[in-house]
Amino acid sequence: MENPFSRAMPVRSPSQRVEARRQARTLRNDRALGAEVGLDELGGHVARGSMVALASYGVFVAIQVAQLVILSRLLTPDDFGVVGMALAVTGFIRLFQDMGLTSATIQRRDIDQDLVSSLFFINLAVGVALMLACWAAAPFAGMVFDDQRVVAVIVLLALTMPMLALRAQHRALVSRRMEFVKLNLALVVSNLAGLLVACLLAWFTDWGYWAVVAGQLAAGFVDMVFFWVASAWRPQWPRAYDGLRSAFSFGVNIMGANILGWVWKQSDNALIGWRWGTVELGYYARAYSILLMPLAIISGPVASSVIPALSRLQDERDKWARLFTRTARILSAFSALMALLLILNAKFLVDLVLGPGWDASARIFSILALSVVPSVAWELSRFVFLSLGRSDVMLKYSLIAGPLHLAAFCLGLASGGVGVAWGLTVVSWGLAVPILVVSARTAGIGAGRLLGDLAPVLAAFAAAYALGISLVAGLTSGRPLLDALALSALAIAAFVAVLALAGSLRESWRADMALAARRIARWVARSDRDTAVGL
Repeated sequence: MENPFSRAMPVRSPSQRVEARRQARTLRNDRALGAEVGLDELGGHVARGSMVALASYGVFVAIQVAQLVILSRLLTPDDFGVVGMALAVTGFIRLFQDMGLTSATIQRRDIDQDLVSSLFFINLAVGVALMLACWAAAPFAGMVFDDQRVVAVIVLLALTMPMLALRAQHRALVSRRMEFVKLNLALVVSNLAGLLVACLLAWFTDWGYWAVVAGQLAAGFVDMVFFWVASAWRPQWPRAYDGLRSAFSFGVNIMGANILGWVWKQSDNALIGWRWGTVELGYYARAYSILLMPLAIISGPVASSVIPALSRLQDERDKWARLFTRTARILSAFSALMALLLILNAKFLVDLVLGPGWDASARIFSILALSVVPSVAWELSRFVFLSLGRSDVMLKYSLIAGPLHLAAFCLGLASGGVGVAWGLTVVSWGLAVPILVVSARTAGIGAGRLLGDLAPVLAAFAAAYALGISLVAGLTSGRPLLDALALSALAIAAFVAVLALAGSLRESWRADMALAARRIARWVARSDRDTAVGL
């Protein structure tokens, strides 16, 4: 009797099956490499991506706080000390992990299977080499810290480096396609996995610091698997190496800038600890750690949305300039308002997060918060350098900024943590205008245009800051939360009023305000329609 499926399912030879699988893999890779957002959709994509990124960052912060609260009650300070010593070693070596090659994939106009596969295998080779470097450094770290437990912890934490390498190009492709939901879902899912593993092991076992190590490994593994599934791309052994040299050069410059940045950002802690000891360093480090959370919003979620969009527009300079300048206006206004609220509520925030007895940290924090406003200049310059492929300028700036930061820290060191904080703030303000001028010239948009767009933000910040400082002493209701809310409301009102007034003098700001009004009107109209349908 004839098999009824024989015609529908023809028998294939082994070579035909291999060829069919190869063609399917090639088609899947072509789709993964070629899928991009259209130029006309970039503005909406950036706006939606930024909102998704900010929301996911809030969840990420909640996960980090939950892990801190839970593990602090289940483990001892000694457990965290062991892991902290190990992370001091692996954290430095990890600076060499990416080599800027993911940024190269995101930034380039055109990519193909051979280029991305070449970068994948370079990432993997570097990841394995850094893992071996950690293993080689582990015994020396044990001798330096005089604690042999650190050796085994470093050996296991080093396993995360090949994991990060294995997912580096997959994540870059997802970012290039501006699939922001996937990007931020990975952040939440991987950290949630790490939280669950660490907390469950700490609760049900007596593993101690190994629970934290297991959480780190779990987060890295989940992150790797997620992007392999989400990207739908698979590496193949490259047949050609066109474009590899320029991509590698671009990445090496980024890596150099990142290493220099890490060195100068760590030098303040090293100088305070050397000159004043652990107590003064504790006040400074705690204040800075609180400041890092709002700063990470700019350098993390916002950057992940903006840089891929600008990279797609690098050949459309008029559209690039419009998107960049609008981003600069929005980001500077957001940063200035955030800095204003942090400065005015420094005492309340430090008491809330750290508890009583940290008044010295509150004073340091209020000074450090002043550096948030000029810090946006560096972030905007990163958008320019990375999206236009000018990592060489980024490296040159880091070579100049590093020694200036170090000199400012040394000058302020005589006054302890407060003096170093003032050094950071002063040098940040001093470098803001030069780096904005360099960025504008690199982008070809004119320094006057960029600085003029940011002037209303500075005027609004100065006016609201002066008003807030004058009111701080008068708010003595005895209810810190009520005082903070009242002060914040007055400062926000003053900031918005002055920004609207000063912005109305510039066409770019008038266009932004008109666009915001139209979108609010559409949102209100849509809400009214939904309400009417519900009734």
